[in-house]
Amino acid sequence: MRSFCTCINDHFWREMPQLQEGQQVSIFHGFTMFWDTDTYVMDIFIFRSIVAAAAIFYIYKYTENSTRCYLSLLLFSLSLIVIFVDIYLYRQCDTEKDCHTGNTGMLKAFNPGSERLIYEKPNILQPPRTNVMIVTPWLAPVVWTGTFNRDILNQQFKDKNSTIGLSVFALGGYWKLLKAFLETSDKFFMMGHKVIYYVYTDQPDKVECTTIHNDRECKVYKTSSYDSKARVFMKRMEILHLDIKSKKIDVQYLVCADVDIVFHDQVGVEILSDLVATLHPGYYKTDRSYFTYERRTSSQAYIPSNEGDFYYQANFFAGKVQEIYQMTKSCDEAIKIDDSNGIIAVYHDESHFNKYLLHHKPTKILSPEYIWSWTIRRTSDIQTIRVIHGEKNI
Repeated sequence: MRSFCTCINDHFWREMPQLQEGQQVSIFHGFTMFWDTDTYVMDIFIFRSIVAAAAIFYIYKYTENSTRCYLSLLLFSLSLIVIFVDIYLYRQCDTEKDCHTGNTGMLKAFNPGSERLIYEKPNILQPPRTNVMIVTPWLAPVVWTGTFNRDILNQQFKDKNSTIGLSVFALGGYWKLLKAFLETSDKFFMMGHKVIYYVYTDQPDKVECTTIHNDRECKVYKTSSYDSKARVFMKRMEILHLDIKSKKIDVQYLVCADVDIVFHDQVGVEILSDLVATLHPGYYKTDRSYFTYERRTSSQAYIPSNEGDFYYQANFFAGKVQEIYQMTKSCDEAIKIDDSNGIIAVYHDESHFNKYLLHHKPTKILSPEYIWSWTIRRTSDIQTIRVIHGEKNI
């Protein structure tokens, strides 16, 4: 509802969408001026006061004395009525989400299915964190607590109607860790979004893959046993790219995690991008010469001591499924070349993972908050521990 005095721009209210939550477009501001709801109400009040004053001036200048009093009194009374109605309607806006949206077809075209979202305006001159790097030289964001607004990200992501996959390998005795992995995933991982768990195990009869959420499902795939942890980690690259190719993994985004991690706090869509890697908590402050890259020139994973951006852990990475396919396929091919030459990289698939990311830069980097270890002393830059290593000794 709007008072009748706004009819002069009512057409534009109907036709112009709410371009951003809490902002409107006005005919009185050259069609391009944006302002929040409180400022809008004040602007309309001032505008109406000017119109009323102009009308009274016109009455006194161009009408006879006998009618001036009556017309002025009538105009004054109508103005008071309009002001009281506007105050009432403005107060109603506190409880009505669509008070100023119009619910038009054009609104849906600009902002399909989204609810009104009010948040503090970002300050372009004041970065959210000053004690850590928040963007890389290749303009990839580095995700820390305080650098994102999950409400905004959730709203943007839900409009895409995407499904997120979470893959995990629970082979040998590691199947015992799956319960804690899935329970903490259900509690902290991608709340409010569609998720498919992909569990790979050599003992499917021992695995209980359940979820408490209606928007989630769990798929268990049987895989072969392997004689060492190194083989398990390296074989993962082959299995993932083959299953993506065959559509056994059929999602828009895929998060890959080791079963010996547990979720400790909320992990949401802030971790998603084309290709996402996580900083190793033990090396994010050190010089590249200390990184545990593969230093043997005979290995496909070789990185010289004067190269490398960061050291990434391969136990928690993510990306669009097409990018994960390309990465896992490339790593698998490099692993097989090394294998044919009798070489196993120093840190197995993680060494090849770091070599790939040296030449294919991640589009987003997760801070060590997303793969912390209790064996490392926590410092002030780690504000929230979201993912931690679990117990490896089974």
